[in-house]
Amino acid sequence: MEILFISKNVFEKHMLLVVFFLSSFFGNAQDFSPNKETTPKTKTYKQAINFCPLAIAFGIYSINYELLLNNHNGILIRADYESVPKNYSAADINVSGKAGIINYRYHIKGGLNSFFVGAFSRYRIYSGEGNLNNTPFNFDLKECTIGANFGKRWIFKNGLNINLVWGYGFFMDHLKQDNLDNDILKSINTFQNQYGLYNGMYGEFSIGFAF
Repeated sequence: MEILFISKNVFEKHMLLVVFFLSSFFGNAQDFSPNKETTPKTKTYKQAINFCPLAIAFGIYSINYELLLNNHNGILIRADYESVPKNYSAADINVSGKAGIINYRYHIKGGLNSFFVGAFSRYRIYSGEGNLNNTPFNFDLKECTIGANFGKRWIFKNGLNINLVWGYGFFMDHLKQDNLDNDILKSINTFQNQYGLYNGMYGEFSIGFAF
């Protein structure tokens, strides 16, 4: 009986050593695993809203919104109002414009904070009025452009972002004018030829917030 008591005591001591060893091993193993609470996480931005401050100097008020559909593909919609800051031709033509733009973007490295390439479609209407030889007239110039673009968005830690884009497209326009007087048509044509933004160019330098 005494021998059994001694063997049992030795067994218990060995078991305590085994438990202590295993506890130490698994405790150290956890130290090598990533700590989910302390590992820094990079914030994922899926949306951004921007406006173009420099465009105001050219009479253009522009705002856009982009939604990232997945890691690489995004859709942007943009609205512009344009007050042409100069009158054209002897008819003293005054013009304003409204535009809607849809832009598909492929973000090369993934996420909004990256270089991108894409395609855009723009529908724009210029509404003008003038007076030539005491004859007042009104007209609408409807424009549709389909093209390609590329650019880069930079996003800072606080969500502030800067977006730079340039593109060009195939430009189509249509004049709606009731008065077919040849001199009036020439005056409208003067506006079309001399206004520097009446073409297929697509540009953007905007700031805003990503979230």
